[in-house]
Amino acid sequence: MSETLLAVLLVTSSAKGSSLVYRWPPHPATRPRLARPLPTHDATCVHADNPWRAAHASQPSNPCNEYGQHELDIHEHDELLGYSAEFLASLLCPHSAMCHQKFELVVDELAFIGHPVCAEEDGGWRF
Repeated sequence: MSETLLAVLLVTSSAKGSSLVYRWPPHPATRPRLARPLPTHDATCVHADNPWRAAHASQPSNPCNEYGQHELDIHEHDELLGYSAEFLASLLCPHSAMCHQKFELVVDELAFIGHPVCAEEDGGWRF
């Protein structure tokens, strides 16, 4: 089954701790899985020949509302995909023994997939 990429995150770790330093898109949102509004009786009668249209007749037509966009406030970078940025940064910075290999972690039906890279003892980098 193919899933949709929700976001790209760059997390760093230093002596001061882990930090989420980059995210794209700036405000990713998850979409409910297998969630469709139930059609009203009127919509069912009008769109009976098109089940998808009948199921989506009550949804707003504004594409900005489709992903649950909300007004930004001063805490816009404190939360990401329903978790605090600090929590995700600490969770997604694995121990150095896990560097240079695929990293996959599933939390509440969200799969975080990465390839951690660590500086070598001689200060060099490899991927």
